[in-house]
Amino acid sequence: MSQDQAETPTQAAQAPFERRLAAAAERLMAVLTREAELLKDLRARELNALLPDKREATLAYRGLLGELAETPGLLDGLAAHQKAELKATAGRLAAVTEANARALTAGMDANQRLVKAIAQAVRQEHGPAESYRANGRLATGYGAGAAPAVSFNQVL
Repeated sequence: MSQDQAETPTQAAQAPFERRLAAAAERLMAVLTREAELLKDLRARELNALLPDKREATLAYRGLLGELAETPGLLDGLAAHQKAELKATAGRLAAVTEANARALTAGMDANQRLVKAIAQAVRQEHGPAESYRANGRLATGYGAGAAPAVSFNQVL
């Protein structure tokens, strides 16, 4: 179907189950692949913008899997080649999901290393902090000489 003849949501919902399942898997793979590319390129804003699409694609696919679990006979009438196509799609989705998980883990690890490096640089640059009491005098004892308070937003 061309873009000019795109399916309406009603037409898509009326499509055979196996076609809806394959389309949902393809859509989820596209979103996960895009996410991995954005992670690799460190494009955080675009990653955040992709989250609603990822959630929607994941929920759609999961919903169809739930429907299949509730009605196991949904795929019984398929020809052998159709079943093979669905299995191949599921295999590709598993591979894309694993690659996406590796990219997410690598991104989180890199982010954590960056946060630690920044914190270390702040500690080295500023040394121990001196604090003041309410009366304006330099504090000694508990809390005196403590590292400066630093907070990081660790959103990836």
